[in-house]
Amino acid sequence: MRLLLLFIILAGGLYVYPSLREGADGSCAAVRNRFARLLREDLAAGHPPPSPNTAAIIQGMAGGRVAAGALAARFPDLPPSAICLYVYWRSVLSADPAKFLSANQ
Repeated sequence: MRLLLLFIILAGGLYVYPSLREGADGSCAAVRNRFARLLREDLAAGHPPPSPNTAAIIQGMAGGRVAAGALAARFPDLPPSAICLYVYWRSVLSADPAKFLSANQ
């Protein structure tokens, strides 16, 4: 019983943390906010953007719906929020999160 309770708390934390950390309404919006923040940090550090249109594309993703739609084609059997959580945590655990801005993962 304790193990089940621990699992529920852990799963809930993994689901809620991205939204809280990125100040977003959901996991897909958290992905958008994370990528926008990574891009701003890269630009502030003096690195060139991955492509000339990257900043405009990230800023134009309304509420993360574009990210969810693009990822749904790649993972058709998963709900968009699960896909976005996967992408968010993959970018967090990546050694080089900036690669998510320029490469199809």
